[in-house]
Amino acid sequence: MQGILVDSVHKTFRGRRFKLLGFSMAVIREKSVKALDGISLFVEPGQSVGIIGPNGAGKTTLMGCLLGFIYPDKGSVSIDGHDPNSKHIRRKIGYVPERLNFQSYLTMVELLEFHYDLAQQPAASRKSKIREVLELVQLDEEKWNLPVCKCSRGMLQRLAIAQALVAAPLYLFLDEPTSGVDPGGVLELTSVLARVKQAGMTVVLNSHQLDQVERICDRMVFVKQGRASDAEALQSGGGRHSLILRFLAPVSPTDVLNLERLAKELQVPLIKVWKEFVEFSVLDDNDNFRLLQGIIKMELPLVEAAPEYNRLERMFMSSNDVAEGSKIV
Repeated sequence: MQGILVDSVHKTFRGRRFKLLGFSMAVIREKSVKALDGISLFVEPGQSVGIIGPNGAGKTTLMGCLLGFIYPDKGSVSIDGHDPNSKHIRRKIGYVPERLNFQSYLTMVELLEFHYDLAQQPAASRKSKIREVLELVQLDEEKWNLPVCKCSRGMLQRLAIAQALVAAPLYLFLDEPTSGVDPGGVLELTSVLARVKQAGMTVVLNSHQLDQVERICDRMVFVKQGRASDAEALQSGGGRHSLILRFLAPVSPTDVLNLERLAKELQVPLIKVWKEFVEFSVLDDNDNFRLLQGIIKMELPLVEAAPEYNRLERMFMSSNDVAEGSKIV
């Protein structure tokens, strides 16, 4: 089977700690922690999937199982029908960990050359491939020969994505790719990941940046108490988000009637009107274009139009099990 298949995976960590007793070391057993409780998931080839959920819900454990770093107690994980640990599958995988640990004495180009050769890629295309991925992640060419130890956090995150892509993987796994990056850097990296998605590879993104997940991913999976919960409800949302319009002056009752008529005609729901603000529920850029075109024809004094990607935030905060989920590591 092509794609990623997680089939009824269970994983429990047996707690233990060590205590020094005189000149000997004693092992003290602690309560076991169930990290994954029969989680099942299928990711189609070419799909971009976001994994979200509260701290301690089992997201990192799931990522470890997908990459073959952690073995399930029960159930199975396969990529294209094979074990993730097989050499055949590892050649297809690119990975960006949350904590980066590069050889700091190498330059960015040297680091990518090293990983390119490790992946046993053709020597003839080494230079062009490295240029391709560095341009894709928008690293300034003047800094390509800068030692890794002198790179900023944002530059390191871009370099990590370039390193994950240098061997042309079919599957890209990203574990908190914007961790420690300032807000401006988060927006830039989100743009980079959107371009990566357009390349057609399968992307699995574990992130606390809900707006990033919603903008990049085709599908979202909510992990809660070690299970994939509400995945279908998220998908059924259809990717809709709010478009907030601001006008020069408060919207009059007559304008409201005209906006309601336009919303019905375009099948773009009008959510609410307050003072000089109006909120619509739109599906895509085509809805945005038709709606704004209609408002311009109405000659209303439009000042600003801004999307509000907050569907995941609302769903996340409405979960009754967030506190319970924090008990799982």
